[in-house]
Amino acid sequence: MTDPLLSASSQKPAAPRLSATVIVVRQSGHSGTDLRQLPEPRMSGAASPHSADHGSLSMEHGIEREYSALAGYEVLLAKRAQTLRVLPGFMVFPGGVLEESDLDRARNLMGNNSSEQEPLRTLPSAPDEFALSRGTVLSRSVTRNELYYSLLVGALRELFEETGLRILDSLDVSALRHIVGGGTTVRYFGRRVTPERVRYRFDTHYFVVEAPASAKEDLQLAESEFEMALWATPQDILSARDTGSYLLAPPTVDALSALCAYTSTETLLRHGVLPAQRDDDSRIDQFIAQTTKPLR
Repeated sequence: MTDPLLSASSQKPAAPRLSATVIVVRQSGHSGTDLRQLPEPRMSGAASPHSADHGSLSMEHGIEREYSALAGYEVLLAKRAQTLRVLPGFMVFPGGVLEESDLDRARNLMGNNSSEQEPLRTLPSAPDEFALSRGTVLSRSVTRNELYYSLLVGALRELFEETGLRILDSLDVSALRHIVGGGTTVRYFGRRVTPERVRYRFDTHYFVVEAPASAKEDLQLAESEFEMALWATPQDILSARDTGSYLLAPPTVDALSALCAYTSTETLLRHGVLPAQRDDDSRIDQFIAQTTKPLR
């Protein structure tokens, strides 16, 4: 029987969809707490217990690092609804696929970014770590900078739609330049592309974003997408994964593991980087096995 999550061998692998993910960080509110002892603090609809029976994802060949030293910040993760087609029940960072409206908004911003305007109102070029160049996206030709800012705009849009968190009150050149300049509030973190033999594929770009001061009060989950959300240190999330408390996709594990190398939000926002992707068959097999388990 053919695995429904594998692309058929007679077909060309599906092209990955461009998407943007937001890693929201804030100063740590606790240190070294076992997540099995924590309540699920933000629920939408009926409460859902931890899925300890799913088991944990063993990592022997990925980039995962030792995470005994605690970071001084927490990240926001949310549990996807069991009714969703992609990654049901998995803990994820907020985010989603790029939309045409994101391209339109970025193009308008870049159109106002001419050399004739005051230098302080121009947008910085896409960072060197952003590997994509000009190309065709959603049947439209875009420059490298337009593509980068499309993904950033899409990331901020998805963050607001899914969690209610708004990083900017208004999205214009001045406001956007303020948060990207010098990596003070937003930093491009890196990229992950779903392997070819997984059915639902994404070319995902990660942005680290500092949480607004009102993050705790403003957090409002999209009930159709998420069951709950929590703030925790990257180390705590990985420890809970190891005990089977949460399901994490390999890119999420990679991102959390990389975050463990940075002890403060300031250091992360100025120097944070997601190491280059390294895939192996056993890791992909484990992930596919987790995504094909029947719902209970």
